[in-house]
Amino acid sequence: MSKDTTSPSVRLKGAELSMVLFHIGWTSENAAAEKCRMHRTQLRRCLEGRSALDEARSGWLLRLRDAHLANPCPIRPRNDAILRELETTQRADEGKREVAV
Repeated sequence: MSKDTTSPSVRLKGAELSMVLFHIGWTSENAAAEKCRMHRTQLRRCLEGRSALDEARSGWLLRLRDAHLANPCPIRPRNDAILRELETTQRADEGKREVAV
């Protein structure tokens, strides 16, 4: 979450736009363009960094991303090695904070 989602001057493009769409779960350019109500060529130019999304769409996408990250699925697969590693790291970080307090 590199940009302030309340800033009126946020205009997503390039890799940052790609990551926002990824976090939302919109991995298809066509579906993302349709949901953003824009032509797919226009979205592709933004993804390539040759253009930037307008402020209204950028702010909307950032709010959607923030909502998705703040409300993950409550059921996590137990056999996912990546999730286990993340949980272990989070627990270790929490332990360090408790010791420092």
